[in-house]
Amino acid sequence: AAPDVAADAEQQKLEQAFKAADKNGDGKLSLAEAKDGMPRVAKNFGRIDANKDGFVTLDEINAARGGR
Repeated sequence: AAPDVAADAEQQKLEQAFKAADKNGDGKLSLAEAKDGMPRVAKNFGRIDANKDGFVTLDEINAARGGR
């Protein structure tokens, strides 16, 4: 059970960082928002942006992290 607790904590941290980075509250990050708030996401933006719409969502970030 311990790994699940760690995964949940990791997921919560990710969601908090995402919300903090999402300055306009639209539920997705532009490259500029990612650069400011989630630099690792910004660095891999093109790979994470699965549908190539110029934004990354929490779902896309989770999928890129290994599909939690």
